[in-house]
Amino acid sequence: MTRDTNHPHPHQIGVTLLELLVALAITAAITVAVTATASSAVRSLDTSLRFDEELENRHVLQYLRTQISLAFPYSEEVRNLQAVVRFGGHPDELDFVAYSEGKHEQPGLYLIRLFKEEDALVMERRPFNKNNVATRRKLIENVSGLQFSYYGNDIDRGSVGEWVDAAALPYLVRIKIERTNHSRDMVLIAPIHMQHAPG
Repeated sequence: MTRDTNHPHPHQIGVTLLELLVALAITAAITVAVTATASSAVRSLDTSLRFDEELENRHVLQYLRTQISLAFPYSEEVRNLQAVVRFGGHPDELDFVAYSEGKHEQPGLYLIRLFKEEDALVMERRPFNKNNVATRRKLIENVSGLQFSYYGNDIDRGSVGEWVDAAALPYLVRIKIERTNHSRDMVLIAPIHMQHAPG
């Protein structure tokens, strides 16, 4: 009796080495394609989130610039026969009075304080009426350092680290915001429109 070699013996059913290598190559190609797609999606999402954060930070910086520019030279005390404006410019925080036109709040004067709390730049706002409660808002997260410097009318003389007990507001306020999350440090320069009280 002759044996048919084209048909496997019922006990020899299995996968040849060539078939196994082809299956492994297809699996590897699919794995590489899925990994590349997932990696690209993660990078795209990360870029999108960083872009959104940068855009939000630009809006916050513009908001800060506007608030500081509206600083009002309110003087409530006299020292050595000279009126002193209410402006506490320190190296690590800033207190000032600003006028609000009332777009999102009651119009009038507000006491504003900018400072670092934990890892955030915080703004505290309180209507000038001392009976009202202050509101706090975190403006920028992941802040490792905050530095204020102040320039008088003669900018060529450079900045000073403090601006307190002065007869007028500074001409410019510079804020350097150092970041903790590998983001670039941010610098804001805000001109103050009114250095002396009107009239």
